[in-house]
Amino acid sequence: MMTVSDQQNLDFLLLATLHSFGFNPHKPEGLQFNVGPPHPINVSIKPQKPDEDGGGFHRGLICRVLASKPVAASQWEFVEQLIKRRFEPGETSVKLPLIVRDEVKIDENGRIADGFAVPLDLYPSALQSLRNDVFRELNEGLVRFLKLLRWQQEIDAPHEVFDLQPSLYWRVRDGEFYIVGQKRRSGTTARSPVGITWSDEDQREFGALWAEEVEEPLGHELLREAKAALAASPRSALLLAATALETGVKTHLTKLVPDAGWLLAEMPSPPIHKMLRRYVPELHKKRGAATGLAN
Repeated sequence: MMTVSDQQNLDFLLLATLHSFGFNPHKPEGLQFNVGPPHPINVSIKPQKPDEDGGGFHRGLICRVLASKPVAASQWEFVEQLIKRRFEPGETSVKLPLIVRDEVKIDENGRIADGFAVPLDLYPSALQSLRNDVFRELNEGLVRFLKLLRWQQEIDAPHEVFDLQPSLYWRVRDGEFYIVGQKRRSGTTARSPVGITWSDEDQREFGALWAEEVEEPLGHELLREAKAALAASPRSALLLAATALETGVKTHLTKLVPDAGWLLAEMPSPPIHKMLRRYVPELHKKRGAATGLAN
């Protein structure tokens, strides 16, 4: 059994660039959201660059998600040496020197050739598993954060959150992060006219949503899918949009009349336009609520 003395902390950083999100107005300091269990996340978002038209919007955000994980001392030392451009094959099946296409990539002493990125599948199996687990945890947390943020802020952003897959970095002590090796391979939506505001009130409201395990409503996700499909398949986009509207109305009515949830879920395509014109306003009137569909 591994004791605390046998462990070292390994810091991780997930880095992602978002070209379709922006702050409105521009916030050079960005935002920071850091909460602990049961759903911990430490995320920061900062502007990347201003628009060329000088209108005050900054397109392109840099997202950073941080985490620290305890690892066995041997794994920590492997990463430390890897950062120093040395490969320790101890817990791997790699035989040195490593020669790829008649070129020495790692010599018999473990020195890594300039420009060679040691692929993930040469790491010790425990580190490969750790990398995959951490990437999945941070990536899923960031996706949930951004989806919830765009819904809470009412941002007209694309359905796909990332332009490119985020990259994972690590470090063994304070200082610079270094990219984690990648697996060896075998073998546009219009910009959003709305940006993140992020006031103190937003911070409190978002914190409450996060704590309640709220997810972006399905109707909103379907609507973003419809927008993404519009250029390539307009008829499919129309069907998706209709489904999004129906899903949103049913979700809203279920919140107004919880006892009708099962009936609404099982009901085949109700007359949405009649429900919006008559049924929904009448329900709000009886409950003294505003008539807007918030969900």
